[in-house]
Amino acid sequence: MPVLIEKEYVRSRLAGFRWAPTEMGLPLYVHPPGSDPVEAAVLVLFVNGNNGRSLLLTKRTEHLPNHAGQISFPGGKAEQRDLSREMTALRETFEEVGIPQDKVEVLGRLPDYDIPSGYRVTPI
Repeated sequence: MPVLIEKEYVRSRLAGFRWAPTEMGLPLYVHPPGSDPVEAAVLVLFVNGNNGRSLLLTKRTEHLPNHAGQISFPGGKAEQRDLSREMTALRETFEEVGIPQDKVEVLGRLPDYDIPSGYRVTPI
């Protein structure tokens, strides 16, 4: 039976979230001095469906030059027109899976995470 997660619970957990990648088994990466990371955002999207809530993941197509075939949250590189990382995540989600921005309620964001491919990812 699916477990339902209330949005107030998610908001409260985000407020006190301490991002400790190394404690979670993730490598800590720091961009080399003088290099600017590429800003990006992903949407950690809980979908209300007939069988309860689920988490939306995408599989990137095999022909892409970057991250081909990887399982990921919808999202991508920030563009100049994006006024915030929330806007980046919502725009990219619409482009990738067709979910309109007005159908998404943003509950918060997690701390940025720098990855070795040169991106600084903001989970929304």
